[in-house]
Amino acid sequence: MELPKLVQEAAYVTVGFAVLGFQRVQVCRRELDRLLGGRPQARPAQAPSPAADP
Repeated sequence: MELPKLVQEAAYVTVGFAVLGFQRVQVCRRELDRLLGGRPQARPAQAPSPAADP
């Protein structure tokens, strides 16, 4: 096998493993989130306080 083709295949395998690893982390994060009872509700955005009139 030619060297450029070998490097390309190695890059594809590396990217594939990275994608699988990322997906595994997401699954673990979701399982942990479910075990802890879900995420806390997001705080509502606060309106900026009105500027003081000079």
